[in-house]
Amino acid sequence: MSNYKKHIIQLKGYQTENGKIPFSLLTGLGEQLTRLAESTLLSYVEGSSKIKRGRAPEWLSNSIDFNLTGIREGSTILDIEAPILSESIGHIQLPVFQNFESAKLKDASALDLSFFAYDQALKNKEDSFILDKNLLKEIIKLNKVLQSDEAEIIFESNSTKLEVTKKTLSEIKVLEEKTPPSIKAKVTGKLDVLQHSKSQLELVADGKKIRAQLSDKLNFDDLFELFGEDVSISGIANFNPAGKISSFEIQAIKKAAPEDDYFRNLPQPTFKEFDLMRIVEEQEYRGSNLDNVIGKWPGDESADELLELLK
Repeated sequence: MSNYKKHIIQLKGYQTENGKIPFSLLTGLGEQLTRLAESTLLSYVEGSSKIKRGRAPEWLSNSIDFNLTGIREGSTILDIEAPILSESIGHIQLPVFQNFESAKLKDASALDLSFFAYDQALKNKEDSFILDKNLLKEIIKLNKVLQSDEAEIIFESNSTKLEVTKKTLSEIKVLEEKTPPSIKAKVTGKLDVLQHSKSQLELVADGKKIRAQLSDKLNFDDLFELFGEDVSISGIANFNPAGKISSFEIQAIKKAAPEDDYFRNLPQPTFKEFDLMRIVEEQEYRGSNLDNVIGKWPGDESADELLELLK
């Protein structure tokens, strides 16, 4: 059995009696926190936060099996125990990142990791190793358990204290909207094993290292002859908020052929941010000149002349 870490979640601004919580609110809060923890842990371990259909692997189920151990007064304070990741994940090897290294995981839980991701999103960390569009959406879903603009969810763990409100989630929504969605892509590069890991893959392509994971249809043991070789992979490219590939799910892989050289450049996201409010502010748009919003026309033609050409 895994050892547990104690956390405190305080609910403020709710229409409930001090020290009490309705079953409906408790159930909703539990479901959202568990789902967020699952999504965050998947992103950390596998590189993609998307929750897969079917039964979760044992290491994942063990890590998000939280316990409510008490309810106290002071608004409503929930005492929660969460398994320590270094024990609950079993044989799974964790990648090492500069912002959340393995030393921290000795005492961290999946809830710690979830609110680490929340803090990264709130601080607008576009180059975050853990954030992708799907995970940002999961964070925003905490709105479902915020009953009003005054409602707050306060998470405490050791010296960490973070507040979740409708205002903070609206700020994270801006980051989510500018984050590119995942796309189907093909890449050619060199296959290797991720540093500090014997089971995590990486692809070196276009001078950059990309985390890679295999789809359920592929087996890690079948790839040994391809390690260190140029390969052509097809699958799903995931992006962080900065528009850089954060991970790649490999759905098909083969030794690269000369015709695959075309795909040595990394795929670019199909979605580009169009921040209308920013453009309005920068160009001092007054609503009377279309050029203020979209810039100059390619030539000297007026808008009427261009419309005429389109007929």
